[in-house]
Amino acid sequence: MRSLTRILILLCALLSALCASAAPLVVPLDLPKGFQPYSISAVGNGVFCMAGEITDKDDGTHVAMPVAVVDIVAKKTRWITSIPMDEDFVNGSARGCVTDGHAYYALSQATTYAGQGRSPGALALTRISLDGKLEKHSQLDIGFGDWVNSLSLQDGVFYIEGGSHDPEQRGRGEFSTFLAKYDKNFKQLEKIMLPTGAMYGEAVIHNDHLFVAGTFMPNNGAGSKVKNAFAISSINLKTRKYVWSKYITPNDIIPGEEEATFLNDGTAVYMALTTKGIIIKQITKNGRVSSETPIKSPLCSLDGFALTQNGKFILIGHEMCDKAHEDSHVIYSMDSRTKEIHSIGKVKGDLGVSTIDNGKFIAFSSLGRKNMILTIFNIQ
Repeated sequence: MRSLTRILILLCALLSALCASAAPLVVPLDLPKGFQPYSISAVGNGVFCMAGEITDKDDGTHVAMPVAVVDIVAKKTRWITSIPMDEDFVNGSARGCVTDGHAYYALSQATTYAGQGRSPGALALTRISLDGKLEKHSQLDIGFGDWVNSLSLQDGVFYIEGGSHDPEQRGRGEFSTFLAKYDKNFKQLEKIMLPTGAMYGEAVIHNDHLFVAGTFMPNNGAGSKVKNAFAISSINLKTRKYVWSKYITPNDIIPGEEEATFLNDGTAVYMALTTKGIIIKQITKNGRVSSETPIKSPLCSLDGFALTQNGKFILIGHEMCDKAHEDSHVIYSMDSRTKEIHSIGKVKGDLGVSTIDNGKFIAFSSLGRKNMILTIFNIQ
């Protein structure tokens, strides 16, 4: 009897340990009121850099452009600093943050008026020391009315991809896709501007090709019938011409419920929530589109997804369709081979940015304007 009792005690302890290990880690963040991150990037050793904005509680304008570095191992915010707003600019946000191990570099976008959305703006790069001190700030000569889809640092060169349009036309002028390269002294090395429409979404560079996915905004008189459609394109950076473009939105999509991300080799992974379930498509770097039958989904909305190194999908959304203001998001894991879906937990509050790093899914959320947290799930 004693042996059986001892076995039961050990079994209960083991099960308790397993349950405890499965529970997500919640890290409170010491950040200013109204902080909203636009991006989060892994630095290494459990450290993350977040770039974002601080909004005014009354009119919603972005009154500061903060960059914060947080340590989930030490469970603390290392530092937070604000990028200066250039003269004549009144509204802005930090859009991305990268590091070379010696300093942090933040990309910001400022606008000349307090309107929200894709308002006319200009871009700037800022170098920040490892302990959070501003060292260099320079406005970039790319254009005006710019927005950013991606920022990367490769072999000492910054690659900035995005879209631009003529602000004097109030959004009715020509849209252009741009790629700009800068060195670490913020000297422009190259600028490619293609006045053939622009996308608002994601981008990646692979072997002299730029791959872009997102909402497509054509120029007047060309492609207006597909305005605001979701598209994926490949652009040859040497010839500065489109190689191919695909419009892949399903006919039975639930409006607004579609996302795309890229693998390092330029392969795009597209996911949409339809009336029949989840649709997943892969678009190779050569433009070949795979199609799959709908997967039965427990989600009522698709707020984002990510792809792990071992081929799992992490799905983010709501599962209660009748709760328009549900105060938590459900995180699901889906096996890319079997398509089996199971819940791995919930994120409380208003979900912001998220990322995957070292076998962990990290999500930012805010519980009101003052309380902000990172929720970390083990997904290996």
